[in-house]
Amino acid sequence: MLPTTISIVPPAFDPISAFGIGGIAVLVAVAWIVLFARRDGYRALILSAAVFTVMAVSSFAAWSGILAQFNSFPPPMLLMIASVFVMSFAIGLSRFGRDAAAELSFAALIGLQAFRFPLELVMHHASNVGIMPVQLSYSGYNFDIVTGVGALLIFAGLKSGRSVTRSVLWAW
Repeated sequence: MLPTTISIVPPAFDPISAFGIGGIAVLVAVAWIVLFARRDGYRALILSAAVFTVMAVSSFAAWSGILAQFNSFPPPMLLMIASVFVMSFAIGLSRFGRDAAAELSFAALIGLQAFRFPLELVMHHASNVGIMPVQLSYSGYNFDIVTGVGALLIFAGLKSGRSVTRSVLWAW
């Protein structure tokens, strides 16, 4: 039987977790905009506005406590996760996504995934200070740190002119 209420106490503020995760998100967004829209001012403006809007809405939802409300169905956090999933597919399958895949180099697409390495280090710290469940870090069940390190190695290999085999890419 499920409990009727869940008591959630916000954790103490930790600047490494807050600015680390937020800073990495901003850096990845800026890298994406620079790589994909540096030659097209209109595209850069649209992409910047979209990224700013998504980040502002999600930041407001987190800071206002909306995402910590689990007493309604569906909980707002579930709606946010579902909307990120839907937006990812919609953008990836749109003309915008097809253009990005066609215009960006294979090395750049893989290199962008390297953000996972520092992010996982910050998330591990967040789990150590009690902000995030340990299951979401590499001490628990999340091994995205391997994806981030792999992206760095594959990116370095591609940029140095080495060929990367299909089997290495599939394993990654």
